[in-house]
Amino acid sequence: QLWSASIALAEELARRQSLVVGRSVIEVGAGCGSLVGITAARLARSTLVTDGDEEAVRNLEHNLAANEPSWRSHAAGEVRAQRLDWRDLLSAPWPPEARAELLLASDVVYGFWGDTLAQAMLQLLAPGGVILLVASEDRRGGVRMFKEQLGQAGFRIEETRLTNALGVFRFYECRERRPGEPLEDPDVVERSTFAEGEPLVEHPPLPVKLARIVASDADIVAPVAEVLRAGRLVWRVVGGLLRGKGIIVRGGVEGKLSEYLGRLAHGAIVEEVERAGERMRYRKLIGTGPHVGWVSFLSGRGATLLAQVLRPDL
Repeated sequence: QLWSASIALAEELARRQSLVVGRSVIEVGAGCGSLVGITAARLARSTLVTDGDEEAVRNLEHNLAANEPSWRSHAAGEVRAQRLDWRDLLSAPWPPEARAELLLASDVVYGFWGDTLAQAMLQLLAPGGVILLVASEDRRGGVRMFKEQLGQAGFRIEETRLTNALGVFRFYECRERRPGEPLEDPDVVERSTFAEGEPLVEHPPLPVKLARIVASDADIVAPVAEVLRAGRLVWRVVGGLLRGKGIIVRGGVEGKLSEYLGRLAHGAIVEEVERAGERMRYRKLIGTGPHVGWVSFLSGRGATLLAQVLRPDL
């Protein structure tokens, strides 16, 4: 799964190559795709692609290796992937000699952890360095806290609202404020890269439609039937089968920043209690795993983890 914001950021790096050439680069919260990291690796002095999830990092390593011909002949230095949890940086600062001149991130402020992200980036950034973050227009829940934290640290933030065929995105280019520059950030710049009349690709809250399955009569055991009759949403866990571990359950809506509660087994059936974007708080009806918690509809690779259960007569 390549998120649109990562494509927009990769295109921006290709357009503004001087921002990357000869610099040390760290990508934060890369997910599984590594498109941004691969684009940067063609130009940078060194490139480190990071994510907080170990499985995602293994996938990043695979993608970097699989796409090596596209960057190896251009890359001047080391290109690698590494696990990095933002919260760890708050108690164990990043070594000064390993800090980067350019930090990159795409679609990582959709939840309310913008201040944590900003504090982590300040630990990763070398003096005089630049932060370039892009967020989809409808995935900016943590931007205000992110900007406030950087503003308190003396940073100037230039914001650009870009419209292209993939959607609408916000770019935040952040650097230390120079002497004499006003304390207020400049006005938002509007930019468009698609031709007039070209259709805009609409982006739903989820990158794919939610899966649905029609349950057989044997599946409609008493607890499930009661919830369905009440008109509430019921879901079956369809992910987590490959390794037999089930899907990850968190204690809150903030994904990797929330407490790990355990795993919900493949085949478990749950009732939806609350939904926030791509995540759902549930109450377990059948199966093994935490009785309540938050789960994701999609894996980091875009695989479907939950399918809605429908009665045959619905």
